[in-house]
Amino acid sequence: MVGAAVLGWVGTSAPARGEAQHTLGPSWQLMVIDTKQGNTSSVQGPGVSYAATLGGNWGFQGTFTAYFPLTAYQNGKHITVSDVYSSAWGIDAVLAASRRLCFSSSLQLDVALGPHLDGLVMKGQRTSTNNGYTDFNSFTMGVGVSAVLRWRLGSGPLILGAFGSGAVDFLDLLHGGDLSVGYGITAGALVGVTLQ
Repeated sequence: MVGAAVLGWVGTSAPARGEAQHTLGPSWQLMVIDTKQGNTSSVQGPGVSYAATLGGNWGFQGTFTAYFPLTAYQNGKHITVSDVYSSAWGIDAVLAASRRLCFSSSLQLDVALGPHLDGLVMKGQRTSTNNGYTDFNSFTMGVGVSAVLRWRLGSGPLILGAFGSGAVDFLDLLHGGDLSVGYGITAGALVGVTLQ
């Protein structure tokens, strides 16, 4: 509680600019899915993330990540995705109400809370020798938080940044009530521009 009060006080030390900020950069994604049957699956891999924040002190933030799983664990067994699946990709998004905290005229932190969506498509290989691995698909929904730290270079429109998001999902639209809980974590670096 004290930390939140300090953060709120520091965040008001510089006026928030009412502007749209758009950033893009590399990221890393981890998605964990637990089912009510006791199965646990996790995938991780690199991605490309886009983060947009609109408004001043209060506004809207959207973070969108396209990711490409490289490794997976299914019930503790490690899997190299390319050995089992012919293609694997996912989309992760947090659409949220945001609060902009400005520490100086060039450094700000945008924090947000709102709905989270994650769609994962992994197509099993089909050959004459393995009879084909099963496809693994999910589309989970829940609640996510995200934070974007941005640093403006001088007085121009160019900004650098870093971001992270975390989510807890409770619904899988493809598997009905089979989802126990899902977790999503994304982190990355950003570069972009400010639009007045």
